[in-house]
Amino acid sequence: MGFAPQVADINGDGLTDIVSGSYRGDPPKDENGRLQYLKDKDGNMISELYAYYRKPDGSFGPRTKIAEARMHAKATLVDWDGDGDLDFIVAPKIKEIHLLENIGSSTEPEFAPPRNLLEGIEVPNYITGAKAADWDGDGLLDLMADTILADIYFFRNIGTAGEPAFAPVEVLVKGWADNRDLLSPVYWENFSSIEVVDWDGDGQLDVLLGGHKAVNPRLKANPEDQVEYRRLRAIYKKCRAEVAELYRNARNKEFSDEDYKKLRVEAKEIEKKYADEINLFNQKYNKNLDIHGRVWVFLGVK
Repeated sequence: MGFAPQVADINGDGLTDIVSGSYRGDPPKDENGRLQYLKDKDGNMISELYAYYRKPDGSFGPRTKIAEARMHAKATLVDWDGDGDLDFIVAPKIKEIHLLENIGSSTEPEFAPPRNLLEGIEVPNYITGAKAADWDGDGLLDLMADTILADIYFFRNIGTAGEPAFAPVEVLVKGWADNRDLLSPVYWENFSSIEVVDWDGDGQLDVLLGGHKAVNPRLKANPEDQVEYRRLRAIYKKCRAEVAELYRNARNKEFSDEDYKKLRVEAKEIEKKYADEINLFNQKYNKNLDIHGRVWVFLGVK
């Protein structure tokens, strides 16, 4: 189905369709079975946005590609420019929010290439979800976003309806610098999903954030374990960072099968250096976790 499926009448026929983003679209494989990631003209990896059109009998047609976006596209629909058709607001897990303007019509949608709405604005963390909403009640659509570290961002529209422009980011809710940490005081998890709605009916918009959190009950009960957990987790993160850097340096290079084999051997050698500590960390602290999905409500105040 893809990322963040939603329902909307995307083609104006009076029937509610299903629309979704995706992680990397539907890339082909080469002769060795490796995925050949889709890329745009600038070499950026891309994903695809899909529609499942509802039929009069209530069933849905096959998946239909309706647009392209940057990789890891979580997309939502809104009439951004007030012309009566639906446009896409896309969070591609980078420090940008993209607009895919509907340059077709309400019955025959066609979407322009992605355009960064936050051009020139410094964004602290990767954005993983975005919504357009009039958060400050001035009649203009602002941008709300959640991040990879569970922050909630507000970008105030200081332009006009026809020419939106955005103020620097306001952090409405601060996440956690390392919210995969089992001792994190923040209980909403990364890779969350944001919604903006008047939850309690008081006339003020609120933020809903869906996600999950892992908890190790043993850690909460034993201060001695917490000290060891911190030490082992630091080693675990160091190992992951070294492996990630190895692969990052190889990104976008042309590699043969032999090159990939050598890269995997180098990664294994890095992991071998830290094997004892990582095995202890996983056996003692990364097992028997309580994992719960939750929806968190952050009430707006006037």
